[in-house]
Amino acid sequence: SSSIRRAIILVDIDQNPGTSPTGIMERLDIHKSALTREIDWLFNYGCIMRQESNHDGRAIELMTCGYSKKALE
Repeated sequence: SSSIRRAIILVDIDQNPGTSPTGIMERLDIHKSALTREIDWLFNYGCIMRQESNHDGRAIELMTCGYSKKALE
């Protein structure tokens, strides 16, 4: 189910702040297209933040924020 997959991705991001989508794909064995869709959903609903990596301008780093961060504490 998509909502379960989102929850698993959200927990992974919370446990690995600053992670990249590639890191999530490797840890959770999720296909890139499915992960992109779920990351977009989590971002649009204010569950995660995206920022450019300080080390590589092409990469993005993901972290939990807002109510999702508080709920995971």
